Amino acid sequence: MNLKETMGMIDDGWVRRLKGFRIHFQKWDNSRWVTDYFPSEEQKPITSEISAWELARRFAEATEPDSPEIRDGDSC
Repeated sequence: MNLKETMGMIDDGWVRRLKGFRIHFQKWDNSRWVTDYFPSEEQKPITSEISAWELARRFAEATEPDSPEIRDGDSC
């Protein structure tokens, strides 16, 4: 078995690591929810999975509402 065949076997069963990460979130914009990403789709993605998780955790903590959650049918 040569190196190319060996690498083919490894590739068949190997889980590929993602090359970049974006934090997906929704924000309330006037009267509707808007989906957004950080970093934006035009910017380079975050390369570290740990950094992406930590940023998402910090965003979640920083955006905890002081008032009750907005639900469908609520008026502004």
